[in-house]
Amino acid sequence: MRPRSSPSWAPLLASLVLICCACTNPGERPPAGAADPSSQAASTPVARTDPPGSDVLRIAAVVESAEPVRVRSQVDGVVTQVLVTEGQVVRAGEPLALLANPELVHLAEQAEERLQDARARERVAAADAEISALDRTTSVSESELDYRAADIGVDISTAEGVRIVENDQAKNMAFSRTDVERSRSDLDRSLNWLKQAELRYAATQARGAAIALNLAKTERERERMEELQSKSFASTSSVEAAQLSHANAMTRSEEYKTDLAGREADMKAAADRVASARKILAIWQDALGHGMTSFDGMSESRESIVTRSEQMMARTGVRLEANRTGVDLQAEKSGHIVQAAAAGVRAAEAALRAAEQQVAWLRIVAPSEGVVTGLSIASGELVRSAKTALDPGPPLLTLAAHERLVARARVDGAQLARVAPGAPVLVASSSDASNSVSGEVMGVAASDGHAGAYVVTVSLPEAADGMPLGSVVQIEFR
Repeated sequence: MRPRSSPSWAPLLASLVLICCACTNPGERPPAGAADPSSQAASTPVARTDPPGSDVLRIAAVVESAEPVRVRSQVDGVVTQVLVTEGQVVRAGEPLALLANPELVHLAEQAEERLQDARARERVAAADAEISALDRTTSVSESELDYRAADIGVDISTAEGVRIVENDQAKNMAFSRTDVERSRSDLDRSLNWLKQAELRYAATQARGAAIALNLAKTERERERMEELQSKSFASTSSVEAAQLSHANAMTRSEEYKTDLAGREADMKAAADRVASARKILAIWQDALGHGMTSFDGMSESRESIVTRSEQMMARTGVRLEANRTGVDLQAEKSGHIVQAAAAGVRAAEAALRAAEQQVAWLRIVAPSEGVVTGLSIASGELVRSAKTALDPGPPLLTLAAHERLVARARVDGAQLARVAPGAPVLVASSSDASNSVSGEVMGVAASDGHAGAYVVTVSLPEAADGMPLGSVVQIEFR
């Protein structure tokens, strides 16, 4: 029986033919009853007994996974616990080993602190922007202009009323109406001031989070440096710098408390002013119901009142335009600050997610289901992450899948004449010779570390019962 060979094997087979001619009788032929393995079904068990003198090459092989999964660490760390053993079956996502890397944990904590700082700055910026928006719509100058406009309107109405209706009651009602409108304007301004005081109080409270966080950080740094100094690991200047930073943080905290108390006092004063304005408005409204004293000499002074009011309105309008320009610029600046603060929060969140991913990688899990093989780590061992895509480094362990199995055997150069890629072979279980299946040579490669030796890979059918992963089988080449 002549072996099948591909063109790439021609030079090697030509040299082996001379060896085979010296060891084999040229007239010897295979027995007439020998069957061709290629005629056997891929998954049908075959029991064979070769007659004496048959030309059969039998080699022991080991059943392995065709596509093993090599598990490597994504980060550096020290192995604290190995959770699997050689030959153990694991499922996808099941933990395999635990690593320790205090530096990664510390970086994640720092990222969390930076995120809290960024969020505190964002809250402060949002409060300042809200104050700017309120100033833009209800500034003191605009309120004053409305107040003056109401003043002029009421004065003109009063003057016209005096001229048309010549009775004291009409004058009293017009005067009372003027006071009511003025009282309402005062109440509106007082409410605006109260709203501004509340917003400034909220902004001061928001800054308190950042101040408290900074105080806690400096205190931890001072304690750490003092502990390091006690162990002679830190210089006196470093300790003094940490103490000075902590003292400055405490000073800023006390200043914040004083500022917060001042904002609270401003808010209380504004609330008192609102209450007073409401009482005054109630008094004038009550007086309006009962009438007011007549405006003596209102007819004679009507023109002067109108002129004076119009002049005051013009001056107030100029101040209003200047104030609006300043408020618009401040609002635009506050908008940029809010956007920058939001961008800082997004960057801090991204950094925190990256740091948390690094910490999560300290827990090595199975990427897929398989059998643990090639376990090469132990507790206390330092492992490194993959260097590059071209040089990933040695794996921590290997997972062999059950789905696709192959048999691998080692042959020497003299036996290569019997092996050809694509040739059919017979694979039999070493524990049960009657359990045989047909396979096919998938490839031949040089054996690492064994000069003149080659590794033959044979595919096994899915129905290869009785040939589990790691079992020893016999391969027959004809």
